[in-house]
Amino acid sequence: MAVVPGFTEYAGLNVTVENPMLSPSASARCVWRERQRGGHVGSAGLRHRVYPASQLGAIPRQIEGVQFGAIQCALIPPEFFVGVDERFEVLAAPGLVDSVEHAHRLSLDLTLLKLILGLGADKGLHGVALFLNGISSVIATKAIRHVSDFKGKKIRTLASKFQIEPFNRLGATPVVMTLGDVMPACRRTQTESHLL
Repeated sequence: MAVVPGFTEYAGLNVTVENPMLSPSASARCVWRERQRGGHVGSAGLRHRVYPASQLGAIPRQIEGVQFGAIQCALIPPEFFVGVDERFEVLAAPGLVDSVEHAHRLSLDLTLLKLILGLGADKGLHGVALFLNGISSVIATKAIRHVSDFKGKKIRTLASKFQIEPFNRLGATPVVMTLGDVMPACRRTQTESHLL
């Protein structure tokens, strides 16, 4: 966890960090690196614990945990915050950026940062960072080489209109589910492809 220099008044504070997207093995590597640097104590004396893969509950419960102060930090994609403020959904719109470099430039725009990080402030959520988690892609059990290949496919999406509607228009059947449900759905052949 990075801490802004000068925030030493938080020394000794225990910080819970929830990251539903981080696998337990990736989390173990993070913890190991922290221990190599002297344990779980950051440069400002913050003590933190990372809970990967939704160990603290479903994402809506994690968001509530942050609002109530039980969880101090959660790294969650913005579209999950639609229940807090519908404007968060815009960040999940396909084609919002045209390259990784474009996303990086936007994440450094101070005016944009102030707007986006302040979206949940009136409901107890205070954004601290905006970053590109990765490029969206579709994985499928059968090759998708043309736009017409989406027709009739059941595809896993998030509960975002910006993800559901484009696939409806392509003739696919969007199936809303969390990342934790993806592998079981693949095994049961409930879905044929997944938007990641």
